[in-house]
Amino acid sequence: MDRNLRKKLIAGILIAFAATLASLSLLLGAIGYFWSEYLPAIPYQNSSANKIAQIEATFPLIESLQASYYHYQDSRSGGCKTLEYQEGNYRYNPIDNFNCYLDVSFVRDYRDKETLTYQEFNEKSLADFEKIEKKMDSIGIDRFNANFDEQGNVISGSFGKICNFCRTVFNYEPNYRILPETIPHEMEFYRMGENQNWFREEVDWN
Repeated sequence: MDRNLRKKLIAGILIAFAATLASLSLLLGAIGYFWSEYLPAIPYQNSSANKIAQIEATFPLIESLQASYYHYQDSRSGGCKTLEYQEGNYRYNPIDNFNCYLDVSFVRDYRDKETLTYQEFNEKSLADFEKIEKKMDSIGIDRFNANFDEQGNVISGSFGKICNFCRTVFNYEPNYRILPETIPHEMEFYRMGENQNWFREEVDWN
């Protein structure tokens, strides 16, 4: 093959390759923008009635332990574990992961975590944590907070699953009338069918 022709062929291939990379970069950027702007509005795929029933089925366990806050991230996220319940406040956060300190729902004000004293998990608290973890993992929940009445019954709470590209929270507020105010593309709220005790919260993941 002629040397000049070979140079032109190689140059053409390099130009085409560079153009392909540029196009791919633009496409990925567009996908990222769309994801960050519109993800909160994507409807949750699971049946609302089924999800509500699954969460409410955990109330007896939550009430028996008076567990007001639970959070678990698997080892890929540092293995953060937090449990606040009738026996005390326990936390395992080996890599000081910031997410370990986040509350479950953006509807609620952040509690001042600096006022809470956490202990290392002992045999009993770890066993109690694992009871909750097994139950919550089976329904796709990795954190919750719960409030109780004087008899120890759950009267409100938030149950969330923070995954790679979503932050979906199921809020339990019996007989709520008005949904919280939406912040477009950041925080949006949805009624869960005709149920007047639950609403869904979708928060931008980034």
